[in-house]
This record gives sequence, structure tokens and C-alpha cells, in this order.
Amino acid sequence: MDKAEKCLERRNNKRKIYYRTEKGYNLVNQAQEMITRERCVVLDEKQILIPGCEIWFTDGEVIDAFATKENETYYMFINKAIIEEQKEYLEKLNWKFLIDSGIKEEYIDSLIEYGLYFVIFHEYAHILCGHVEANLEDHEDKKAEECEADMFSMDYLINFLLHTKESIEWSSEIEKLFLAIYFMMENSQANEYREFYNDKLIQNYYDPERIEKRDHPLNAQRIIYLYEMLNILIVDEKVQLLPIREGIINKLKIVKNISENRDSNVKNYNVINDFIRQLKQSLINIRKKIPRINGLIFCE
Repeated sequence: MDKAEKCLERRNNKRKIYYRTEKGYNLVNQAQEMITRERCVVLDEKQILIPGCEIWFTDGEVIDAFATKENETYYMFINKAIIEEQKEYLEKLNWKFLIDSGIKEEYIDSLIEYGLYFVIFHEYAHILCGHVEANLEDHEDKKAEECEADMFSMDYLINFLLHTKESIEWSSEIEKLFLAIYFMMENSQANEYREFYNDKLIQNYYDPERIEKRDHPLNAQRIIYLYEMLNILIVDEKVQLLPIREGIINKLKIVKNISENRDSNVKNYNVINDFIRQLKQSLINIRKKIPRINGLIFCE
């Protein structure tokens, strides 16, 4: 712990390691087990030892995390707000589709768990994909790194759920995963300094000065691309498309009290298509710039 504390002090003296709740550490231990399992699988199948990392909670009060490397050890620092602040935020929402109060508490706990796992594997992707050591300075490259980390985390967790849950649970659990990410990004957006102008959506997308200064995609952009990943085909006795998107939209309408006549199709906005095209090209560009572990590509 002393090494981790010194590492954190050198990189951010505003945060301290002290968050030590049983629930938080149980979740981190589960994530560490997931990482260890993947390292074993890659070693067994490809004879490549991918790096591990130490995961630590800090007392940070905003939804944020980062990964770094010091003396050949990778560290991941996660603000306690990802559990505490997010729980408080979720409890204020209107979960009308959850009638039983016990079910509501369990549902919110699942969203917190999946949200934390998404953050952990997002940061782990920065390690695996070479972002931590690349130190790219161009803002477009940095935005592409964030999207690649999002894609890795989402792809990994979807596959994790498909392998660990019963098939009857797949749609509902992946819905929870997406909703966990959605509400975490929605919560952080209001307090995120990179999005302090988030009430002017189109201007955020197209204003050259704002685009140039921004080294992260807007949370709205990140959510859109992750939503595009949810066309999940299952091939067993028959080919079926899981109704995940429909379930998500229906639940968001209930939570946000959106009536049918206010519905809109986000695909009609050219700004979204523009962003996805630019993202795909920027991912190709950074993969040319950053060496990968023996050429491994972890997500497409």
C-alpha cells in the first residue's frame, strides 16, 4: 500500500487512499479474479503473459478513475464516488417499473456493480492497449483512446455475462450493464469540467475551438457508440437478435417519464453518424501509432 500511496501522491496529491468498505473491496476482489482469469486464458491459448495491475480506491468525490505505471507496476485508482455518489444519484430516480422496494434496492446495487466493473475494465484497457505507456499528446488520439477503452470494457463485460449468466437472463443483465453506464455518465456529465457547456449539444459537437480543446469524447458521444454495440445475435438452435435495445428504451422512458409522442429516433441526427465515422477512423489511426502486445487486438 505504501508504494501505491506514493504513486498516487506523485500524480495527484488531492486524492488519498483510504476507502475501505467491505462491499467496495468485495467488488474489487471480484474484478481482480476476472482479470486473473483472462490473463490465464491468454497465457494458455496464446502463450502471452498480459499485465496485471493493483486496484485501489481513493477518497475522490467525483466520478473518475485513472491508470498509470510506476517501477514496472501498473496501478488503477478509482474514486469512491463511483460507488457512493452513484448510489445516491440512482436512489433519487423514479424506478416505477420496479414495484417491490426490495427489488429496487437489489436492482440499484446491480447497476453500481456493473458501473464499477465498466470503469475497472475501461482503465484496464488503457493498460492492455498500450495507452498508458504511449503518452500520446494529440487530443484526437486521446479521444480515440477513451473510445477504444470503452469498447474493450463493454465487449468484455457483455461476453462475461453471456458466459456466466443463464440464457434467460442475458437480455435483462445486459440491459442493466448499459443502464449502469448510461446513468453513471449522465451523473458525471453535470459535474465534468470537460462538459461544462453540455446544454448546447450541437455546438459541442461542431465548434472547432471546443473540439480542439477536448481530450475526451462527450459522454453523450460515448453512450451513443456503446448503444450501437448492442445488436447482439445469438446462434444456437436458431439465430435470434436479443431485444436489448427495446428493453433499454422502454425503461428509460419510464424512469425519465417520456411519453410516446415525445419519442425521437437518434439515428436521424447526422451529427451522430458523423461522430461514429470519425471514431472508426481515429481508432484505426491510433492502432497504427501504439504498439500492441505481440500484435493482440482486444476489440474491434
